[in-house]
Amino acid sequence: MSRPWFFRHSPDEFRDRGTGRSQPGYAQHLGVPRPGHGTVYLTRHRDGTWSGSWQDDYPAPDADGAIAGVEDIDDVTEQEAVEWAAARPAAQAYVMLDTDEIVDGVRQSKAVPLDVWIRERADDR
Repeated sequence: MSRPWFFRHSPDEFRDRGTGRSQPGYAQHLGVPRPGHGTVYLTRHRDGTWSGSWQDDYPAPDADGAIAGVEDIDDVTEQEAVEWAAARPAAQAYVMLDTDEIVDGVRQSKAVPLDVWIRERADDR
């Protein structure tokens, strides 16, 4: 099973998710997500904008040496983010919501399936 979430950083920096400390980085060759694979994540930011990322860890590097496929969208409205996510043929999609839980000084998030989140939002209106 692939990781539920992974972070892509510049080749100059890699932040250890366990300790939060920066470590020497490495360049990652990225490709395009494969239809039917990977996960779309939507995130609402404090300024009211949204971003999304479709992340697909490949089982092995592709012919070009890519280890994963990634497609991102940034600085969009909620509606644009949801429409973008719905148009991606990923295996699954989630909205990442902040919780009140803080671990090691980092606010934790929970993943809500996109279809559940859309239904709950429609029920609230």
